[in-house]
Parts: sequence; C-alpha cells; structure tokens
Amino acid sequence: MKKFPKFLLVRKRAPIRASLLLARRTRRNLVPRWQQRILLALLMATSYDNDTTNCDEYGGLYQWSEMMQLPSRCNTESCADLIKPNHQGICPDGWRLLTEDDFYVVLHANENDVGAKGVRATSFGGLNYSGYSLIGAGYNWVHEFRRLKESSCWFYPVEESEDSEMGALAGYQTKSLTSSGSQYTYKTQGFSVRCVMVK
Repeated sequence: MKKFPKFLLVRKRAPIRASLLLARRTRRNLVPRWQQRILLALLMATSYDNDTTNCDEYGGLYQWSEMMQLPSRCNTESCADLIKPNHQGICPDGWRLLTEDDFYVVLHANENDVGAKGVRATSFGGLNYSGYSLIGAGYNWVHEFRRLKESSCWFYPVEESEDSEMGALAGYQTKSLTSSGSQYTYKTQGFSVRCVMVK
C-alpha cells in the first residue's frame, strides 16, 4: 500500500496570534522562527468576510506572495528566480507548499475511487477517503468574498509562464464537481493555503 504525505491547512487563530505578538514584542526568542514566519503571514491574511471566527474554521485567505513568503511586489511582477523546489513559503519547518503533482497523488490515491468527492470533507459534500479533508473555505475574488461552504481555491507555487507578472497557478474545487480543476489567475486573489509534510 502506497504511503501518502501528511497535509496541513494553514489557519489564522486570533487568540494565538495575540499571544505570539505579545511574546515576540517582549522577548523575541520566545517565539520559534517558523511561528514568527507564520505570524507575519497571518497578519496579512484575510478572514472570510473579515470575520476571524471564519479563520478558525476555514483558515485564512492569502495572496500569492504572502503564501510564498516573497515580497509583495511579486504579486505584480515575476519572481520566478525566487521560487525554489519544495518551496516552504508560510508552511512551518518540515513542511512545504502543496504542488499540483501532490494534489494529483491525493486525488488518485488507491483508497479513493470516487475522484474529487473522495478528497472533500464530509461537510463539503465529500467522503474524505484520502484524509485530505478539503473544506469549502470560499475565496476573495477582486476584493469580494465569495462562495463560503460552496467552493475552495488554493494557489500552487508556480507562476504563469506567459504572464508571470500577474498570474499564478491555482487549484479549485466546488461541492458538486466530480473532477478537480486548475487555472492561472491573478496573484492578488485571496485563496486558501495547503502544506505538505516534507519526507
């Protein structure tokens, strides 16, 4: 039986964030470096409808450069030279950003004979055979929150080759899709982040 990577949904938790900020301000070495990195990313993340309780349940929504932990200019210009194999981005140490190949492996896992439905959480119209637990976190499209509990979008650590100044590859799933999709879209959209444990 094939072993699949472990996955982590990056979430923004306001009470933890406040505690970490206080510790970081009072004595910088109280907060491990990976938590400082995530904390900085969380400060830039958006909660669906700007409601932090949505971040607790669905995770934050991030622009591409925030997810990648690259300068914000990377949302409007190419930063291909800064993208590394197994790019860590905002993921904690020992984890990296999910790639399209990773998602393909999960989608086609031996135990998953129902396609996209097998990667979605039961609360998102799925059966969760893969253990991936994809949830309907919605997204922020052109500064408007859309489709909470109905859709999920996430960036991959890839720029569009023909329009890398503006575009990055994103995956998407809805409650009713039988297959999974991906497309290039603006890096300034607000999408979920998924991390994969490094082997």
